Amino acid sequence: MATRCQSHSRSFTTGASASNQTRIVGHYGELAEDDDGNGLYDKLTVFVDVQSLSGFYNLNARLIDKNGELIEWAKADFGNTFFEDLLNQGLHRLALVFDGPVIRAHQVDGPYFIDSLNYYNESLFGDPTDFDVHFDVFQTLPYSVTAFDGVLSFKPLPDRTLEWNTTRDNAWNLRDYTLSLAAPITSVTYSIVGNTDPHVGVSIDGDDNIDIHPPANTEADSIVTVEARDSLGNTGKGSFSVRVQKPVAKTLFAPTLLVLAPHVKTKITVEIHDQFDHLYTGGAVKLTLSNQAESAHITPVEVTTSNGRASFSYDPGPDSGEDSILIQSDGGLSATINVITSNKAIVLPNVEFSP
Repeated sequence: MATRCQSHSRSFTTGASASNQTRIVGHYGELAEDDDGNGLYDKLTVFVDVQSLSGFYNLNARLIDKNGELIEWAKADFGNTFFEDLLNQGLHRLALVFDGPVIRAHQVDGPYFIDSLNYYNESLFGDPTDFDVHFDVFQTLPYSVTAFDGVLSFKPLPDRTLEWNTTRDNAWNLRDYTLSLAAPITSVTYSIVGNTDPHVGVSIDGDDNIDIHPPANTEADSIVTVEARDSLGNTGKGSFSVRVQKPVAKTLFAPTLLVLAPHVKTKITVEIHDQFDHLYTGGAVKLTLSNQAESAHITPVEVTTSNGRASFSYDPGPDSGEDSILIQSDGGLSATINVITSNKAIVLPNVEFSP
């Protein structure tokens, strides 16, 4: 039960709306709450009145300090899940909840400001013009940053994504992200108190580094929660995500523009990269090639690669002009090469074009 709170509200209107039905009304309120009765605020909630059609909507904004620096992003939420639910047509009051320890760790006194307030319809068949956006819309009370909980707290902890069958020692050090105001940071100890998928293999070593050692041939996705405890008994928690992913063909790279002389056959090489920006070697990828100019020819028109690189030959034909080469993979990747054929082009023998 909250034992201490402050609240106020006011109206403010600025911004642009693409729809009269989906709009930020311009009336706001705030509530700072102490949930655990220790005399410090655990969260700061900003209320936003909106109008909607019936559909799925998203409201998000950032909390910034008086110097314009970002403190935290937040989405409107109901209960324990981020708000992303069906709204009936009409007026609604949505809540943006900002974390007290994050504000405390920022170490800048209020007032704080709501900026980049976005409200839009994200229904599958929703109108893409059904949105509203406002900037610098609300100013909070002039809180002292010391009014927020977080005597021992974490700055935002970094997420990590690993390729499967790899490990990472010393991914980052917990002390670099710890704010300890009551006791020396050297007195702080750490433990993992939550891990939604232990297969990510996260541990804390003797130097307070995060180590990640997932089992072989394992994909996993986890939210890991770490607790810090100082010598006075103060505690603080922070969370981060770890993803262990099998490489997938993610991006097709090709030259964007070639300038060629007529009838000069040219070898062109393209590359397929995975999400880790490595050459994709996780399976065969079939590429289909086509072009628009009737006088130009591609050989072959299909090529399959298992090493992330594929080559083909292109003959622009006898005429000057423009052409485009379209490359499509069987997995949905695509790239386009624009070609200009000109008698003024410089011919370099044995040149291979690649990304």
